[in-house]
Amino acid sequence: MPGIAAKAAVTPAGDDAAYIAFDNGQFLTALSLAEKAVEKRDPQAHTLIGRMYAEGLGVPLDLKLAAQWYQRAAELGDAEGALALGLMFAEGRGVQRNYNAAADMVERAARTGHPTANYNLGMMFLSGKGKPENAYRGAQHITYAAEKG
Repeated sequence: MPGIAAKAAVTPAGDDAAYIAFDNGQFLTALSLAEKAVEKRDPQAHTLIGRMYAEGLGVPLDLKLAAQWYQRAAELGDAEGALALGLMFAEGRGVQRNYNAAADMVERAARTGHPTANYNLGMMFLSGKGKPENAYRGAQHITYAAEKG
């Protein structure tokens, strides 16, 4: 949602070598390690590769391919991937803008307790984009996000 969406922040998962390489700016190493993890159906590896394509880090910028990686991550249960895809749908980046699809993905991530997803879901309820306009539900999600930092 233009101007109101908080961005997804893919963060390292403990001692995950791909994320450590990514954080150190070693994008080709991160990609190689993530591709190996993808073979094991690691949902976070899908999200990391999606982010790399979404930002053009170590690979050519390709928003459509990023959306595909995020979609697979979401299917495998990764909240960060679901949130990232939801924001892409809300903003029409790499996919056609679709507020209903955005709300579905953001809500999927919010159900895991993800604070940024809850914030964005709250904004969807406040704006009526993707969710029925409902100030009470919007405030609930935003309050939850604030309480979680």
